[in-house]
Amino acid sequence: MSNSEERRNEKLFRMVNEEIESHATDTSMEFLCECGNSDCTQQIPVPASDYARIRENDNWFVVWPEHVHPDIERVVEEHEGWTVVKKTVALN
Repeated sequence: MSNSEERRNEKLFRMVNEEIESHATDTSMEFLCECGNSDCTQQIPVPASDYARIRENDNWFVVWPEHVHPDIERVVEEHEGWTVVKKTVALN
């Protein structure tokens, strides 16, 4: 998969998660993993308030811990069952 395909997938997953967030009423919601893998359908339970905080930075993404790609991102937070990564390669 090319970098541009990964970026499109990440942006798509981010848009879906923003829609989920807009309907958040519970303290924890099931968000989609925001990794670049187009086949990934992993759902991640993340507190809605944490997701909102993470979304404040356009280069931060919520991913399943096993879906971290150290060649294009670095871990900025680790939690039980989910990780926040910062993209080190510019998103297209």
